[in-house]
Amino acid sequence: MNAERIADEIELEIEPADFEARLKHGERLLISFGATWCGPCKQLLPTLRQLAAAFTGDVGVGRIETDLHPGAGEAWKIAAYPTLVLFANGKEQARLTGLQTLGFLRDWVARKLPPQVPTGGLSKLRPDWGAFYGNTMLHESLFAGLRQLAAEGKLARRQRPGWYGEAGSISGALVRSSNPIVFERITGLPYSFAAALELIGTESAAELQQLAKALEVDLDAAEIYLRLLSAWLGDEAERWAEFIPVELDALRQRWLAAMQTLFDGGSVEEDVWKAIHAEATLQAKALHETQTGLWLGRLIADVSPPPALEAPSDRYARQDYLVLRLRYSLSQWQAGVTAECLALDQKVHEWFLGQWSPEAYQALPEEEKSAAHRRLNEAFAGQFAARDAFEVLRKQAHQACNARLLAHLVRLLGACPKIQTNPADI
Repeated sequence: MNAERIADEIELEIEPADFEARLKHGERLLISFGATWCGPCKQLLPTLRQLAAAFTGDVGVGRIETDLHPGAGEAWKIAAYPTLVLFANGKEQARLTGLQTLGFLRDWVARKLPPQVPTGGLSKLRPDWGAFYGNTMLHESLFAGLRQLAAEGKLARRQRPGWYGEAGSISGALVRSSNPIVFERITGLPYSFAAALELIGTESAAELQQLAKALEVDLDAAEIYLRLLSAWLGDEAERWAEFIPVELDALRQRWLAAMQTLFDGGSVEEDVWKAIHAEATLQAKALHETQTGLWLGRLIADVSPPPALEAPSDRYARQDYLVLRLRYSLSQWQAGVTAECLALDQKVHEWFLGQWSPEAYQALPEEEKSAAHRRLNEAFAGQFAARDAFEVLRKQAHQACNARLLAHLVRLLGACPKIQTNPADI
């Protein structure tokens, strides 16, 4: 199968360095330690992907191949494959060995790591420095590097924001690091602004130039992410009311009204946030089978109440994941992608399973694998062509959303107050 045609598939591989960084930040993680040659590890993959979707916003799911990264296996004393280890607050909480069912693993994780309910509200704190510390040369240097990466094709949306050696997502690429502290200290911006950069999802050098011009030095960008998220969820050009069920659209309007109260300097009762959070969670579960509006329900639940400025970086990272999934789902719908088109991956998967087990297919000589792919392309030629055509439309819809989000961000940056930078305090 063409990997580009499975853009919706959750990627689980995690580099040991990224894993250690997330561990140090106290993230709740379920890591499967395995090996590339391990049959049960491959059989576990669909279950892990379902868990990753089910635990979005609460527990991160990943896998590490210890034959490729032996140091990780030695560090965590992995003696059998697959070994599933739960982490929280930087420490191991529990582990299992062997192939497990989805239901068992879901219950096991829920017992060992009870779900977290977000607390807090819109922070009134302000950093004691402004964007780029008032340093124009720093600002120009960072954006010049970012535009160069875009020109080289090394700037791209990822399932998690960050920097991956020679390439990365926009916030990680800006400072060449996945570390939230590095982002804050280099740019003089709160890490919530990294979430705003990820939300616009631009990869264009021309758009980056527009962003650089709007993001002046000394700006106080503390509320930008939440204002940008509100602008997007309130933008009728996205046709939210057509995309989602009536009940979820009404909840979207309630959330927007609550956020506007905060932006106007008012307060929102805790019970209001709890009610929105609970209803959004229930609606997301009800929409699980159709996917329509699922990611919006999860996102509203995660930002009810909204994260404070000093919220942990993983809070913004998981919202980026929810936004990424929501944007993909929305752009598919806006492009008119049919249910048959969306089901094509499953049909292809069933076609393969009807002829070989995963292990038998992997054992085929390369010539037979090539022949199998030729037969596959012949069997689904019409469906593949239709989906490719839809994908062009989806990308156009995605780019149109990028343009709208960038316009919102430029407008919001133009309204940001400035901070009087005191270099002696830096």
